[in-house]
Amino acid sequence: MANLNKVMLIGRLGQDPVIKETSSSSVANFSIATNENWTDKDGEKQERTEWHNIVAWDKLADLASSYLNKGSNIYCEGKLQTRSWETNNGEKKYRTEVVISQLQFLDKKADRYVPEEKEEEEQYEVKEKPKPLKKETNQDLFDSMEKAYRENNPDMSEKQIREMMNKVNPSGSKKPDDIPF
Repeated sequence: MANLNKVMLIGRLGQDPVIKETSSSSVANFSIATNENWTDKDGEKQERTEWHNIVAWDKLADLASSYLNKGSNIYCEGKLQTRSWETNNGEKKYRTEVVISQLQFLDKKADRYVPEEKEEEEQYEVKEKPKPLKKETNQDLFDSMEKAYRENNPDMSEKQIREMMNKVNPSGSKKPDDIPF
């Protein structure tokens, strides 16, 4: 007979991940909450929250460390594992955990937290790609750029401003294809 040990959860982190380094890898521990809502026989709405202990190893631990914090909404998939240990008093303790093999972020990229020390190097992964400019806004774009040059550089001559604008739009035609970015 076949066996299966698979857990799939969608929930929110209860605290920031705790990261530890072992001699050969990194491990992240955190908990997520899942909610169950129902109406009881008296018509009263009920809610129950279940907490799940999550363990992530290696690359998943690094992702958790970099992008997850308290309140992050995630999907994770893995297997149930129960650990046991003995306390200093000789008491045997048990802990059931979900050791994950897959992790997906469910928050919008714009809402995702990036730690300050990593913000500069990873900002391109977090921010969305800019939308292409619409044709009808190009004239406004060139005009506002020229106005900004004039306002922020009052000592620049007309010739210098024209040179700057020619670097942005060498043809001077202000057509969509002329925007160099």
